[in-house]
Amino acid sequence: MELILKKPEEFSISKEIRTRFVDLDLMGHLNNAVYFTLFEEGRFAYFERIRGMDFSPTSNFSFILAEIACQFLSPVQMGEILTVWTSVTSVGRKSFTIEYLVTRHDQTPVAKGKSVQVMYDYSAGKTISIPDEIFKQFEKLEKRPLTRM
Repeated sequence: MELILKKPEEFSISKEIRTRFVDLDLMGHLNNAVYFTLFEEGRFAYFERIRGMDFSPTSNFSFILAEIACQFLSPVQMGEILTVWTSVTSVGRKSFTIEYLVTRHDQTPVAKGKSVQVMYDYSAGKTISIPDEIFKQFEKLEKRPLTRM
């Protein structure tokens, strides 16, 4: 999986997470499913930075997860403090892509991933276009212009 962003400093949001005993598999390392939870924590940290946004199903910023992928780079043990780096890297008419990088405290990568979110009107049960207000918030957080694909 090739990511647009390669280094931690290229990402706009970071969040530290300590691994727990419950996160381990029978081999004693971080279970593969937990990486998707780390990505979710990264997404939540990202969206927390969008001030004044309502994330409820009835808001103008409701979305569904359409696709997610992870590449595992190095095993992780219990008690390690990881950092999840998150950025929106592309925006379409109805969807946007988020990239993730998970690193150890020394910034050694342990996993990388991507997810595609689709804007969704839960009351109408259909996809919707990304509002300009949301697009502008993405650009503000990314501190760079984004092009709608």
